[in-house]
Amino acid sequence: MSLNVAVIGCGAWGTNHVRVWQELGCLRVVCDLDPARLKTVQARYPHVEVSSDIRAVLGRPEIAAVVVATPAPTHVSVVLQALEAGKDVLVEKP
Repeated sequence: MSLNVAVIGCGAWGTNHVRVWQELGCLRVVCDLDPARLKTVQARYPHVEVSSDIRAVLGRPEIAAVVVATPAPTHVSVVLQALEAGKDVLVEKP
């Protein structure tokens, strides 16, 4: 059984999380509001799903854990949404 992970935010730190979770075979979906960032992720990892809809990502029952890699001022909001959706959360707080 593998862990199904979503990465939310694919800036500098998020891109690193995408790479690592993809290498572990756990990455299922990447979420970001910036279409250019999602396009970059999709070009590098064509089998990984991308989305700009955080609610849809958090609503997916197969996603067990969420990595929050958004800008620091948005961490609380995103983490609370993920916890309310019943997801395990990894967030690196500065």
